[in-house]
Amino acid sequence: MAINDFKPFATGENANVTNQADWEALPALGSGFQSGTASSAQVNKALRQATAMGSTMGQFIANAGSDALDNGDIATLVAQFTQALTTSLGLGTAAYLETVTSATDFSANRVVTTGWMGLGGGLSIGSDSEAISGQQLFDLLRTNYPGSCFIRCNYQSSDSSFATDSPGVWFVGGDTCTYIQSDYRNGVVRVLSGNMLGTLFENTLYGTANPPPCVQNIQLGAMSEMDSPDDGSSRQFFPPTGCVLTGLWIDESPSGAADNTVAIYAKPIQQLLNGTWVTISG
Repeated sequence: MAINDFKPFATGENANVTNQADWEALPALGSGFQSGTASSAQVNKALRQATAMGSTMGQFIANAGSDALDNGDIATLVAQFTQALTTSLGLGTAAYLETVTSATDFSANRVVTTGWMGLGGGLSIGSDSEAISGQQLFDLLRTNYPGSCFIRCNYQSSDSSFATDSPGVWFVGGDTCTYIQSDYRNGVVRVLSGNMLGTLFENTLYGTANPPPCVQNIQLGAMSEMDSPDDGSSRQFFPPTGCVLTGLWIDESPSGAADNTVAIYAKPIQQLLNGTWVTISG
């Protein structure tokens, strides 16, 4: 176990120290003791506050595996504390990397900062009650972030032809943009993309909350009957549109005479669409 020479002073349960309220009201807190006598409780309070923080930093160094020694070597303590920050906070080599300062800097082993590739930053578009259209919002983004930008926002506007009220994510570059929106009312996810000054394309992502409009099953519906009088005449029968022939009833006429078709039976084709059976009508 690494050593920590920095021990806190006056930390016992019954230590003689000034209470916090009196300490914060002490006139000497800002100017120091200018004259007169400082009480032992006041001196102990000052020592405890300073040594407690020193002990904390020393223990932080020790927990990282280095001896925090009280030998007056400040440079070593600073180096050990820096190393402890890197080790204990999991920064690794990131603690020594340079930051990216240019949108065109794609060098390896750099730390990204606010503003790189349009990341971070802020944009005020007015008060909460101010009306703004989708086109106006895009113009603001394009003007303030002329290269490209990524923004997550709560979009609320009557411009429903562009996007309905819901949280969304914008990706803007030049005169084009992509907007991904999750509609809180029904769970539908939409992706809008294209040239904001021309055609805007809308695509809907389907999932459990918004199943795709596909045929899940197929069946035959209730049977219907078409009758014809048995009068020996010739007739043509056609089942209704969307139905299939399922049966014939033929009247057996006396020997030597032609058989007469008296009735046909048909059933409509039905498809299961989003949980509902729908009859095909054409």
